[in-house]
Amino acid sequence: MRRVTLCVVGLGFGRHIIENELLEGPASPFFDLTAVCDRDVNKADSIAKEKGLKAYYSLEETLKDSSLEVIGLFTGPVGRAGLIEKIIDAGKDVMTTKPFETDSAEALRILKKAEKLGRMVHLNSPNIAPSLDKKIISGFRDTYSLGKLCAGRWEGWYKAVEQADGTWYDNPQLCPAAPILRLGIYGINELVPLFGKPTGVEVMQSRMLTGRPTADLAQMMVQFESGAMISLLGGWCMAPDRCCNRIHLHFENGTIVKDIDWRSPVHGLHSKLRIQLFTPEKGFSDPVEERIIDSSDSSSAYQWDRFYEAVTERRVFEDGTSPEQIADSIRVLEMMSEAALRNQL
Repeated sequence: MRRVTLCVVGLGFGRHIIENELLEGPASPFFDLTAVCDRDVNKADSIAKEKGLKAYYSLEETLKDSSLEVIGLFTGPVGRAGLIEKIIDAGKDVMTTKPFETDSAEALRILKKAEKLGRMVHLNSPNIAPSLDKKIISGFRDTYSLGKLCAGRWEGWYKAVEQADGTWYDNPQLCPAAPILRLGIYGINELVPLFGKPTGVEVMQSRMLTGRPTADLAQMMVQFESGAMISLLGGWCMAPDRCCNRIHLHFENGTIVKDIDWRSPVHGLHSKLRIQLFTPEKGFSDPVEERIIDSSDSSSAYQWDRFYEAVTERRVFEDGTSPEQIADSIRVLEMMSEAALRNQL
């Protein structure tokens, strides 16, 4: 199998992607990392030397390399659509990360342009192709006639005392209600497509342990046209183990819970996930049905295998996430930012 050549642009979070996804992780059978790029010359040179790669110092310089087929774009979300536009105009495909953008109109415009050009733009949340956990939840809903969605809850946390470092993470304008923008985006991307059009958002945020000027604890409520509501709680001032993507979905006739399988010896990013269905049939005390899956099959994982299919076969996943759904989730972030400004730290 031919591996596709790739350059990682943005070596802050990008270094994590290199070490945990590309060199030895799930992307390694499909993609050949040959170059890195960062405006910080020392950072680019250091990682390039350490990993035996080419170093570039600007996106423009990187895009002149005709040997590169894919760009892994791991810069901050502000203005990311403009960077993606340069990449797809240069005839290269893109893997990026959440949040996709902070401007919903720009996000929709660039995703529509990518479709028109036949270029592939994927990200880890929301996935472009349906993930196994979403298929299980949809199956539970249909099989057990759960009815209308009434409410949802997402929680994500871990324990870390961060310090200011001058990055966009320190800027309340660029990183409002930081735990929701940085962590809760997973919940937004998973829940909003299920609930429909949002009509209102409220946010609370605080600084508990962090050394940054931005929050390390935040909650958000979102109301939808149907009358349903969701809530999100995120932070990195809490213990015990890292717990991302704990979700409760409350229907008329039952509740679905997705969480880390605490019976598994490994927690965190490479954990097992447990998806349970509770209905009145058992008084909500015991699950009616339960499934255990790998976190790599969840809605927050990078789908490197499907991205490889998309790049090499020019395949579009028709039943996957639409540009409109991605833009709807970003619209919630815009509403969140407005609400956060009303409730500044």
